[in-house]
Amino acid sequence: MARVSKLRNEEGIFFEKAPVAILVAQLDNLRIGAANQKARVLLGREHLHKVTSIDKRAPEPLTLKDIFAVSDLERIAAILRSEDSSEESHGFVIRDPSSTIPREIAIVAHRIVAENKVLLVIQELSIRACRPDQIRQSQRMEAMGMLAGGIAHDFNNLLTIIAGYSQMLQTSGQMKTERDRTALEQVLKACERAADLTAQLLSFSRRQNAQPKVVDVALIANQTAGMLRRLIGEDIELQIYHAPETGRTFADAGQIQQLLLNLAINSRDAMPDGGTLSIDIRNVELGDSYAGQNFRVKPGNFVRIEVCDTGTGMDETTRKRVFEPFFTTKPQGKGTGLGLSTVYGIVSHCGGSIDLYSEPGHGTTFQIYLPQVDEAPSEDREEPRRVRGGHETLMLVEDEEGVRRMVRSALERCGYRVLLAGSGPEALDVSHSHEGPIDLLITDMVMPKMSGRELARRLVEERPGMPVLFMSGYLDNRFDSTDDDAPPAFMQKPFAPFELTARVREMLDTTKGGNGAACTA
Repeated sequence: MARVSKLRNEEGIFFEKAPVAILVAQLDNLRIGAANQKARVLLGREHLHKVTSIDKRAPEPLTLKDIFAVSDLERIAAILRSEDSSEESHGFVIRDPSSTIPREIAIVAHRIVAENKVLLVIQELSIRACRPDQIRQSQRMEAMGMLAGGIAHDFNNLLTIIAGYSQMLQTSGQMKTERDRTALEQVLKACERAADLTAQLLSFSRRQNAQPKVVDVALIANQTAGMLRRLIGEDIELQIYHAPETGRTFADAGQIQQLLLNLAINSRDAMPDGGTLSIDIRNVELGDSYAGQNFRVKPGNFVRIEVCDTGTGMDETTRKRVFEPFFTTKPQGKGTGLGLSTVYGIVSHCGGSIDLYSEPGHGTTFQIYLPQVDEAPSEDREEPRRVRGGHETLMLVEDEEGVRRMVRSALERCGYRVLLAGSGPEALDVSHSHEGPIDLLITDMVMPKMSGRELARRLVEERPGMPVLFMSGYLDNRFDSTDDDAPPAFMQKPFAPFELTARVREMLDTTKGGNGAACTA
């Protein structure tokens, strides 16, 4: 018995550490019972082996239907029914919940008839296996993403300056007339809309991680309406409906906007001679009968987003492949083939489901179901308020002169002494020449000559215990921390001066137990 136990233990270690991704699923319900380390990493589901608790919003065990694209389900079912499925099958698409971009794989399936199970060996297809046109398209998208990220970063710097000085003026008491106060409020509202646009650019460039929270889908649709009308053109009528008290869902607001934009682009291209694009948002309750017909959604309460156009429609072949990456019916050079696959990825990431109804000559309707939540929407922005200042010495390092001046002004209004530097090397020189303490380092993350991270590392070595506050125009993945490290303090541009000064005071009080006086920032 001891030898048998040892053998089983060795088999388990081999399964877990195997150099290929392996899944084991039940044949009857396709429920995933085991996944080795390679499989969990490949699927972006590191906790997949915890079958009873994958995450707080999806407590049910995953099935193969949750992982593969809807267009692949019939092929998967055929392979599982086959008596001999040991040959490698290519072209399947999986969905990584940490990304909206699908990934293509090849699988080999082995049925274990006695145990009513199937073992899947999975291999991700390398870019060398892609068609040349797919490679070129991927490279173009990568270049566009880098450009969009750079533009958004620069715009966020400009918005930080505009919004910062406007908010300081708002709290200064200098706006004596109602007309002046209204004009300033319009400037700040324009800054908020511009910040939303840059957030979409960052989402497109994948330089901003998804930040899910409770959002009002109808409100997002109304806020995106102006952009949608410009996108679809004057010959297409846009209609947006939503019932009173439309439910909320847990999602990233930027991704919901991206979802609506991608669907609108798809509808626009299907209506070259004009038509109607309608978006209907309402609460729905789905019962067992619907859930039994749908491959993913479970019975419950949902927010349904229905996007309907009067365009050319799709045939059955197109419907089956429409969510595949790089699949497009447009002429070469006219479409990326990533719009609807990205929509599918966003919906999957939100734990939702998407249905498609379309016939040639009768238009297309997408129905998206997102889990409904009862909490109130998260507040994005706070009103300016009085925060406590102080007399500590702070070092501010920022390569953009306008941002540097605005942040310095906000900090000095609260009584702080501010040491300025426009680069990492200059900051090191300022630190060496300053004989007193530096109570806090505030540094931009992305700068020429030296990154904010490297600067912070070198200054903290020279001044142990000095806290560091990073700021940046985009949320970079270099902020990821290990299990042993606390995540660094970070301010996302654009930010309000009072948000910055409140965060500074909080960090100083935490490290020093300080007690500053009130200031208006």
